[in-house]
Amino acid sequence: MITVLVLLIMTLAYMVAAVLFTLSLYSPRFRSPALWLAGLGWLFNTLALGEQVLVLRRVPLINLYETALFLTWVSVLLYLALARGRKVTVVGIFLLPVTALMALVTLLLPRGAPGLPPLLQSPWLVFHAGTGLVAYGAFGLGFFLAGAYLLQEDQLRRKRFHTFYYRLPSLEALEQLSYRFNVLGFLSLSSSIIFGAIWAERAWGAYWQWDPKQTWSLITWLLYAGYLHGRNLAGWKGRRANYVALLGFLTAVLNITMIPWLFRSAHIFPY
Repeated sequence: MITVLVLLIMTLAYMVAAVLFTLSLYSPRFRSPALWLAGLGWLFNTLALGEQVLVLRRVPLINLYETALFLTWVSVLLYLALARGRKVTVVGIFLLPVTALMALVTLLLPRGAPGLPPLLQSPWLVFHAGTGLVAYGAFGLGFFLAGAYLLQEDQLRRKRFHTFYYRLPSLEALEQLSYRFNVLGFLSLSSSIIFGAIWAERAWGAYWQWDPKQTWSLITWLLYAGYLHGRNLAGWKGRRANYVALLGFLTAVLNITMIPWLFRSAHIFPY
């Protein structure tokens, strides 16, 4: 009962924050309460995760409920760190509706604790899954910032300026922020792949088995490696770099949502 109440408050806070962020397009006075409500939602998100830790005596990274809860938590944490002192609170217009939807999903998912098979009873689970979800959260922020860049750039190119244009920082600032989050995501994904390979060798006797989720993680890694290479060494700027970043994020979303169920994979959740 306590868990349901915490999840309800978390979901409601995120939903109202999403509405207020949208209203902040028309009046800046909604920006501060939107941030406070996003922070309140994150606080109850933390309480829900903490309860899982206390009850299960492990890091909650096993099933869909725990993954959605943790991914929501890390995404909002990164956003609040980004929004503090910067003119990017409007990015919450993109993030908070997705966050509210994920929070709503946690209310519908089973919250029981599956009995862990021996394979998952390993400290490598925390390092592998934890860094992977941090990567997805960082890539998500980079995705929203890249999307904001493309919207801003389109208005400049067409010389048709809407309210959205005046609520965003410069193109250079958006691109730099997107780049920083994509770097964080790339480093986290690299760590997750390395930790997963070490774990696989100890569990299955091989560092790499071309599991579908392993393969798609590699594809995502290569796309972001190409993005970083192009931006830093080939002089990619603007739309080209951001389109590659968008494509990388789409492969990451596909990897976490569909690949384990479309193909036979050892990474499918217990439930």
